[in-house]
Amino acid sequence: MTKTHHIESLPCTRGSSSSLSTLSTYIPSDASPLLDVAVVRMGLVLATQSEALISLERLYSQFPTLSRGGNEVDGTSDQWAVAQLRTSLRILNNALAVGGKIVLAGMGKSHKIAAKSVATLNSLRVHAALLHAGEALHGDLGIIREDHGDALVVVSASGNSPEIDQLLNHVPTNVPVILVTCTRHSPLESEGRVVSIILAEVPPQCKETNIYGLSAPTVTTTLCLAILDAVAIALAELHISDYQVRKELFAINHPGGAIGINHQREKLGSFNNTNNTSLLSVNTVATSMTSLYSNGSIAKTQTITLEKLPDLELDILRLLTLNDYIVLSENSHIIDCRKARSLYRDCTINDYPWPKTRNTILESALPHTSP
Repeated sequence: MTKTHHIESLPCTRGSSSSLSTLSTYIPSDASPLLDVAVVRMGLVLATQSEALISLERLYSQFPTLSRGGNEVDGTSDQWAVAQLRTSLRILNNALAVGGKIVLAGMGKSHKIAAKSVATLNSLRVHAALLHAGEALHGDLGIIREDHGDALVVVSASGNSPEIDQLLNHVPTNVPVILVTCTRHSPLESEGRVVSIILAEVPPQCKETNIYGLSAPTVTTTLCLAILDAVAIALAELHISDYQVRKELFAINHPGGAIGINHQREKLGSFNNTNNTSLLSVNTVATSMTSLYSNGSIAKTQTITLEKLPDLELDILRLLTLNDYIVLSENSHIIDCRKARSLYRDCTINDYPWPKTRNTILESALPHTSP
């Protein structure tokens, strides 16, 4: 006779015992060695996710990048994956250009990832809608409007979803279908309705079954979410090329929370930047810029002082956009943001890699003596 565990629906309280006691262990102290093991396990999961994200970045890296040690590493992109991505971005951009929208669909955890991506796209003023693959065949298929030029993005980490496969059989033939997946070759990838793939490939050593023996969606969901976040930003820049317009529309869509508060501060002229990542301090000051103005006049400028220029492109672009001058206290130099913006534009047009562009901006700095 086979012994089975009957698990009742009982409220869990500290110190209580139930039929779950045969499956779990009550831990009486924070000093328990069991918690040491749990913390180590969490570290392993986080390290695995970090390794998988680094692998994903290298999959699409087009230019030399800087390693953590500061050394330049050659771009190691997968040309097939990049070509597929370019096709996907073109299709999505053109759908928006003709007045269509981006419809994202998935099942299970993939549906939740699609939901987050839809929210991100809409916040960036990129029209997107969510479709549940299971509900689509019960009326929700009407979300997809072929007469409006919509495009469909289906999310499936495994690339093997019967529900999505069934959905694709009923999608209008003139609606382009893009697959977001962690699997390079899969049943959905070979489906004739899929025109391109956005690949978030998981390295073999990072596969969930190889790490903790279960196919619990963790690494795959992280990579799918990360690649869709990157696509959302890139697509928003293609769709609305003017940075100031994008910034204003983003703020309009975020009247609440910290984003809304910061936008209101900017509108009122209070440029207090509390970004913990960049660790910047912004001050509006009346500065005598004798080294920059031959007539000796005093100009009221938006000036930021920081120890050194950040490494990330987005951080530097934000600084160049919001300020007139950047004072670098580390070497007593000052950057004219208007000139730096022009240099950035020229470097971008000439396809310079980001490290070279950053150095060009740094080289434009002039010696500065505080008044």
